[in-house]
Amino acid sequence: MKPYQEAALRSIRVDLGFTPLPSSGPVQIEIPRSKAHYDAMLHIEQGSVSRTVAFLVRDGLPVWSGEQEIHYSQRQFETVDGTVREQLVISYSTVKGSGTPMGGYVDYWGPDSALQQRANQHQLSVADAKRLWEAWPK
Repeated sequence: MKPYQEAALRSIRVDLGFTPLPSSGPVQIEIPRSKAHYDAMLHIEQGSVSRTVAFLVRDGLPVWSGEQEIHYSQRQFETVDGTVREQLVISYSTVKGSGTPMGGYVDYWGPDSALQQRANQHQLSVADAKRLWEAWPK
């Protein structure tokens, strides 16, 4: 784990708005069979935040290549798939085609139609997302 933590610390992830990685707790490491978009991915679930953190291996060392951070509120809403929790997502990838567009985006899923419309029009910023999830009841 330490090489991945060090690679994350050397990256631009904090500048992009990602919250600090937890210093303890369970982490799953995924090593894909096909290494087309990443060489290793960490899956970290802690409290109301879920993260996937991608790494490429260059010269034998991991290099942070992207991340998705999902913040869940306690509010639930109904979808065609059943009841789900409201969520804000920030995502960034340095690799094209890894399931997220190259670069970053902020998304929202929930019952707030005005927020959903802003997300659909790509008008939510990381600062907007942080203000919203920090205001959610814990």
